[in-house]
Amino acid sequence: MNTVIEEYLDYIGVTVESRRVYDTSPKWAEGMQGYTCILMRNGERMFSVPFYTGPALQGAPTRQDVLSALFGDRQTIQYSSEFEEWADRLGYNADSINDKQLFDALIAQTAMLESHLTAIEILLLPKLMED
Repeated sequence: MNTVIEEYLDYIGVTVESRRVYDTSPKWAEGMQGYTCILMRNGERMFSVPFYTGPALQGAPTRQDVLSALFGDRQTIQYSSEFEEWADRLGYNADSINDKQLFDALIAQTAMLESHLTAIEILLLPKLMED
């Protein structure tokens, strides 16, 4: 666990509440444990995201796990202006409705993330998670 990121997240008041879900998982997440992760800031709900864990991660995801995944997803679309470009760069099928829905979900998820963090936090958090 990176204590610097934990201290910074405490400082800016970001927490994550992870709730186990037992409903139907997407096909790509078969055999994984599903969670709904609610991101909060100073006790106020920001937004929620689905999160799936495989056998390498036991138990509920931490806020570092969730934020790392969100920023990783953000990075995949950050330099792709169109779905076809994103699909080509990452090996998805540009003719797939499911892949297009995933891309659209990542766009919406990134917009939510960016709307709840300051520009400095958006730059700083991924750097802190690297260390």
